[in-house]
Amino acid sequence: MEFPHLFTPGRIGRLEVKNRLVLAPMVRNYGDEHGRATDRYADHIARIAAGGVGTIILEASFVSPEGRGFVRELGLHDDAVIPGLRGLAEAAHLHGAAIGPQLYHAGRQTSSLITGTAPVAPSPIADPLMNEEPEELDRAGIARIVAAYGRAAGRAREARCDFVEVHGAHGYLITQFLSPFTNHRTDGYGGSAEARMRFLAEVLAAVRAEAGDLAVIVRLSGEEMLPGGLTVEDTARIAAACETLGADAVHISAGTYASYVKGHLIQPMAIPDAPLVPLAARVRREVGIPVIAVGKIRTPALAERVLAVGAADFVALGRPLLADPDWPRKALEGRAGDIHRCIACNQGCIQRLFGQQDVWCTVIPECGREATCAVPAGPARRVLVAGGGPAGMEAALVADRRGHHV
Repeated sequence: MEFPHLFTPGRIGRLEVKNRLVLAPMVRNYGDEHGRATDRYADHIARIAAGGVGTIILEASFVSPEGRGFVRELGLHDDAVIPGLRGLAEAAHLHGAAIGPQLYHAGRQTSSLITGTAPVAPSPIADPLMNEEPEELDRAGIARIVAAYGRAAGRAREARCDFVEVHGAHGYLITQFLSPFTNHRTDGYGGSAEARMRFLAEVLAAVRAEAGDLAVIVRLSGEEMLPGGLTVEDTARIAAACETLGADAVHISAGTYASYVKGHLIQPMAIPDAPLVPLAARVRREVGIPVIAVGKIRTPALAERVLAVGAADFVALGRPLLADPDWPRKALEGRAGDIHRCIACNQGCIQRLFGQQDVWCTVIPECGREATCAVPAGPARRVLVAGGGPAGMEAALVADRRGHHV
């Protein structure tokens, strides 16, 4: 086998998965206005699962309405989301993939224009990107949100998911408590590193109590890349604490909205491949649980190398699986050269997402339109394509595959 490490089965807690490839969580705005999964979303997940990925982490899914960050992202805030989430789980299981949602609360990194209420945070410090001062959470508010995380995990269990991931990265609410950059409290939830860890500890306890036998992953920013923010040494200690508190794996990303312009939260073309792998490797030295590496790992050869040198135990692919859901299957079959490469343009995915639109991909027109693009052609026709740019060539290819004479 060309990539033996990638296609070795792995374990996360009691969960066994068929390979070391993970779909990274990415908000797509394919849900409905109530945070429920749609048929479109199920078709999309089924298509990615059919491509051979072993584990699917669904997008950031808000545990409480004021924590919503995007207009049509998934929610875990109400029992009404359970049937749709169960449909996503069934779509993944049909193809042998493990699946679970990412439990999150945006904290200050949202807007009242999205939620209808003021953002909340550990301290009343506005995010420089969202530019809206949040309300400081009191202890009752903290307790309410902690309980919401627990109930969200219970809904994931009821929907027959295999795991949950607690989103403690990217400057969202949990990170806002962890980081001295955003947490200026002095009441037991701030001050020392141990006090700043208290909110995450309470969240993990609530999630563990409701998750049953589901595995629990924690996502952390290895570096916040901000003056006075979390460093990789801080994150290594936080990851070790998460292991003690019962986490089954940690997933190491980087950055916040405040450091977005540095290009490490979602790496554009100008950033070299795999810039966050050293962060994962540093954290891995401090924990005995699996570590997931992520961040512009675009080729099977690079992903294999990450595992072979011991930098991580799993590799997460986000945008590469939008660009080509068959990435894992092609690698397994020795056809890595046939993979449609993500070009890190951030246009159809990230630019559209932060414009509160649904996610597309400039590389593959079928992304998010799987059912529409699967409609069989009618009678064969003679087709003339005027123009040989990328769109014209794609039109010619698709027409030919559907049996037309181009």
